[in-house]
Amino acid sequence: MQPIKKLLKKDEPQVWGEEQELALQRGIAELKSTVLVIPDFRLISVDNPFLIDSDASTVAGGGTLGMIVDGKEKLISCYSFSFTKSQLSWPIIRKELYSLLRCLDQFHQIVMGFPIKTRMDASVADWFI
Repeated sequence: MQPIKKLLKKDEPQVWGEEQELALQRGIAELKSTVLVIPDFRLISVDNPFLIDSDASTVAGGGTLGMIVDGKEKLISCYSFSFTKSQLSWPIIRKELYSLLRCLDQFHQIVMGFPIKTRMDASVADWFI
C-alpha cells in the first residue's frame, strides 16, 4: 500500500499510476484471501506461552501474536505499521528491535502476566544476544 500512501503526502503529485493500481490490486487480493478464511475460534489457553513474531522491512514493521494449541501454532492477532520519515533512515537492526517493541506494546493487554516467547530474524537475535 506504500505507493498509495505516497499520494497522501503534501508535496507529492496526486497522480494515480500503474504502481498505485498494482498496489491496490494486491491489497484487494490479500483482503479477499483473508476474508474467505474461516477463523478457528478457541479460548486462549493460559497453559501455553504466547508467541510473538516480529519483523521489519525498509518501510514498515509488524508482527503476529499466536499460541500453540493441540500441537499446532494458532494465530490470535496481527499488527503492522509504517515507519515515519525519520525512522526510514534507521539501520535495519534498529527497525527490527523497534518492531518487536511495538508488537509487545500492541499485544500487552492480552499477554500481561502470562509467559511469552518472542521470535525475530536470526541475524538480529544473534546481534542482540
